[in-house]
Amino acid sequence: MAHLTAYSPVRSDDQNINGAENFNANSASNSQTKDKKLCWFGFAPCVLLFLAVVTMFLIGLLVGFYVKELENEDPSVTELCKEHQKDSQDYDVTKFVTYHDTLIYSIHGENFSKFVEKYGTKDPVTGSDLEARLSDEILQEFTKYSFTKVDVEEYDIVVPSADPSRPNRLEILHHNGSRQLDAYLTNRRDKIAKSSLKRNVTPTEWQNAFVAFSPPGEVQGSLVYGHYGLETDFQVLEAYNVSVQDKIVLLRLGKIPVASKVFNVESNGGKAVLLYWEPKDAEDSHVELYNTTYIPFASATQFSTDLPTFWKPSIPCQTISVSHARTLMTHLSADPRNVKAPEDWLESVARTNTLGGSSGSFIVRLTVNNQPVKKVIKNIISTIPGQTEYDRYIIVGAPRTALPGQPQDAIASSSLLIQLARAFHNMHQRHKWKPAKGVKLISWGGTELSNLGVQHYIKSHRYLLEQRAIAYIDLSQTTLGNDTLEMQSPKGFYETIEKIIKNAVDPKTGEYTFSYMDNDDTTEPYNGDNSESPSSLFVHALNLHTIKVQYKMVSS
Repeated sequence: MAHLTAYSPVRSDDQNINGAENFNANSASNSQTKDKKLCWFGFAPCVLLFLAVVTMFLIGLLVGFYVKELENEDPSVTELCKEHQKDSQDYDVTKFVTYHDTLIYSIHGENFSKFVEKYGTKDPVTGSDLEARLSDEILQEFTKYSFTKVDVEEYDIVVPSADPSRPNRLEILHHNGSRQLDAYLTNRRDKIAKSSLKRNVTPTEWQNAFVAFSPPGEVQGSLVYGHYGLETDFQVLEAYNVSVQDKIVLLRLGKIPVASKVFNVESNGGKAVLLYWEPKDAEDSHVELYNTTYIPFASATQFSTDLPTFWKPSIPCQTISVSHARTLMTHLSADPRNVKAPEDWLESVARTNTLGGSSGSFIVRLTVNNQPVKKVIKNIISTIPGQTEYDRYIIVGAPRTALPGQPQDAIASSSLLIQLARAFHNMHQRHKWKPAKGVKLISWGGTELSNLGVQHYIKSHRYLLEQRAIAYIDLSQTTLGNDTLEMQSPKGFYETIEKIIKNAVDPKTGEYTFSYMDNDDTTEPYNGDNSESPSSLFVHALNLHTIKVQYKMVSS
């Protein structure tokens, strides 16, 4: 699959509103293993070292440092960088080489290993001891390497979360009075031994499965299957004459944020939502299900430019296991009066898919016992001021927390963010250098709570961000494999990133062996609507250019 040729970007015909697309590069020494977990004291630090170097080049491009060297006539790049003619005239090649060397040699692979050895590989949740230690470390390192000041923005929030003593409950009741299913929605400790819950580092409200921000309540009614809960899925239900009015709706996770799914159910008159991961969707989203009885976690709130505050569900919603979903599907399929689902809605949890629609021989009862829990979310911000355009800046962000079983590479990304701060500090110390435009390095809090740290930051600074922010570089989920470099970027950066990658050392070989992967089937355009990552918020709330760099497995 790998070719010993120069890297060039994969160009897809499909684009999202941000003009962002994916392009992949393959290592010449293609790994035979398909293990998605990297060895943190072997290959993974090399990957992070490589990603740090690439990210520094991207930052340099955006702040105007490398623009002359990587000159690109694409109008979108020209508009984005907005370089003054004076900057080009004053450009000095010898300084470029000196600065470049300083940046590269300021980033060390052993620092990644030490950081991960200190904090582990499991992402913390908000309020845990691990998250507090990680926050203190980032603040300390940011302060040590700061140019001017480091800001900590705190937000007090109240999150409806699981009651530790009363797990949420799912029942299947037949009209004859019999109970076919009575499940308390909790995960036994031995079933989550490999997750971030295995140690005593997680607050008690995360012991029982729940959807954050779901209101409490007891609801019962007929069941309807609504696929992913997209607006088009409800149009399909309407075309099949299946109503969700006063029904409990079963939905697959993935494709769009949980909040969007619940909002669509509410808009169509549904009274409750059940959510589960189809195994293939979970694999594609890098969610760890552990087994078919594991119940995942989710969060459902979102920023809206049309509301004075964040949108939250008004109906109960709850995650369930693959096994629970299979049981519900089986009961739907057993009633011949129910409408069959379209062929493209078929999935693996049931032999046949049925939409529901009839009053049926059974009803579903959902009891949600969520209770309010106070939390404090912190965003830690290090600002590197621009020298000529001090009021313009790019943002480089990394998550600090994640939902249990749904890793964001928070530890690795935090380490990467610190290394970038160190590299910029060394540049300034040795060469008295400052970028033409500013850079903000931000460690996001509340990532597992629908990216509330990002949402609050956008809400609090929206006007300034619209006027001053140039682009956002997303450092979440940086190391998902060891075969393919994937970069999501506006189309105008193709030629520039191609030049960057051609001069990047493959972390697997130590040589310049990255190559173009010409299989279009492996490339899907980035779509912010389909993601709960910070990138999607910056795209859709601010229409901001976003860039994301990841190391992934090759699709089999």
